[in-house]
Amino acid sequence: MARFPSPLFLLLLFSLLLGCPPVGDSIDDDDDAVGDDDDAVGDDDDDVGDDDDAVGDDDDDASVDADNDGVWSEDDCDDNDASLGAIADDADCDGSLTADDCDDSDPEAYPGASEVLDDGIDQNCNGGDELFCEGDFVYITAEYCAVITGNLQVSQNVILENLDGLSSLTEVQGNVRIEDNLALTDVSGLSNVTDIGGFFLFAENPAVVILPDLPNLFSLGGLTIKENANLEEIEGFSGLTVLDGALSLEANFALTTIGPIPNLTTVDSLYSIFNGNLVDLSGFSGISSVNGNVVLRGFGLLGDLSGVSNLRWVTGDIQVRENQFLYDISGLSNLIELGGDLDIYNNQQLCQSFVDAFVAEYGPFSGTQQPNYPGC
Repeated sequence: MARFPSPLFLLLLFSLLLGCPPVGDSIDDDDDAVGDDDDAVGDDDDDVGDDDDAVGDDDDDASVDADNDGVWSEDDCDDNDASLGAIADDADCDGSLTADDCDDSDPEAYPGASEVLDDGIDQNCNGGDELFCEGDFVYITAEYCAVITGNLQVSQNVILENLDGLSSLTEVQGNVRIEDNLALTDVSGLSNVTDIGGFFLFAENPAVVILPDLPNLFSLGGLTIKENANLEEIEGFSGLTVLDGALSLEANFALTTIGPIPNLTTVDSLYSIFNGNLVDLSGFSGISSVNGNVVLRGFGLLGDLSGVSNLRWVTGDIQVRENQFLYDISGLSNLIELGGDLDIYNNQQLCQSFVDAFVAEYGPFSGTQQPNYPGC
């Protein structure tokens, strides 16, 4: 009996004659025409410019970039975290580039790291280990102090232009006095301070034009800003919540603006005296309770008291006097309790009839409510 080739043989022969790859193979991907693989993945079994890892590249390492940060896995600090780049650029893989890191062998040391006091290590890369400093200090001895248990005094320095040397400081348990520094213009070096246990005095610094917000300052034992001849703006104390003493602004003749102190509701006393160019008191708008006196005196441009309209309780006296252009005191109309006298006098534009009507409606009050402007 004649034997015919099997159908499979005929199919293979026909494929070879047409130049097609054999069934079960993908393509002649190493160009040797030998049936170079055993599956349909497109890989091969030789060593000629191709691979055996089924990744579609020409190597055998199966390189990947899982976090798509442009760095292969084997070179990446963490291939699951795109914020961390190449080990070559950040040897300790702490997220800070070698060029910016003060110790690229220590992942706990990098700009902005939390500092451990007195351990001899500069974790936050500010130039030195931060210290717990016992006693009183002046500027030149307070560098790298994070905590001062006594007082800090920066005064009578004729060349000091900034307070950058205090950038490590977070707490002063005593008083802080910054006064009579002729060249001082920038006090942002205090921006990391959170607590001052005593009072904060800022006085007679003639070159300071803007007192910047100290956003981290939470607690003070008292605040006095006075006799800064060219101070035009107090940006505010946006973080201040506790003031266990008086808030006093005195004789800052160029002052036009007080920024917000939104979290401060209670002070021991409130004084704004002879700040001639101040046009409003909106910086005090959060204060509702004063455990002492309120004195508003010597304004040259202030027209009304709307900035203190949130005042409810004052245990001492309220004095409103010698204000050249004040014409409206209705900002005091929300008072619930006044423990002392109400003194309103010698306000050149404030109609006496308006004062009398206010006293009649919200009084009676002890104290002196005249003379004021009689011509209306």
